[in-house]
Amino acid sequence: MALILATAAEILGAESNSLTSALESSVEAMVSHDSALTDRSGGAKRRLQSVVEHHRGRISFPYLPSRHVGAIAMDETGGIQLLLAAEQDAQRIVVSARAGKTQRLRQAKEEAEREIAGFRAQREEEFKKKQDVSTGSVDSNVKRLEEETDAKIQQLTKESSQKSNEVTSFLLKYVTTVKV
Repeated sequence: MALILATAAEILGAESNSLTSALESSVEAMVSHDSALTDRSGGAKRRLQSVVEHHRGRISFPYLPSRHVGAIAMDETGGIQLLLAAEQDAQRIVVSARAGKTQRLRQAKEEAEREIAGFRAQREEEFKKKQDVSTGSVDSNVKRLEEETDAKIQQLTKESSQKSNEVTSFLLKYVTTVKV
């Protein structure tokens, strides 16, 4: 029973300290009111009391069935049956707590995966937008530079064709004129 109480305390944590004290008082009341258990097996009483003292303040249960609460006067077999029933209840509580814990962990993992997928999609979208903007800027800059270069080439061609007659006559004048 001590192992079950310790396991239940470990799994469930400190959820309800008032129920812990109710369980302790129930076990203490059962031991003190069961004269057969007290008279014939004082060792069992001491063992139960040491278990209660050892786990005092460390065990907690989400519920405690009403048949285990309060002082009940019973014979030796009734006390043992009560302990067995309490042990079975504790085992059920431990099993359900483990199942609940596993389910909560699974749900948390699935939720985290969904959040990660959403965050990843958002970041990829932002990256693609920035990439499109920067790539578009490079392409537009190249296009603009090509247009400016073509315009300057056309302007130089036009100016050279206009001034070619002047330059030709100027060069002929200096080549043909001899200074003596």
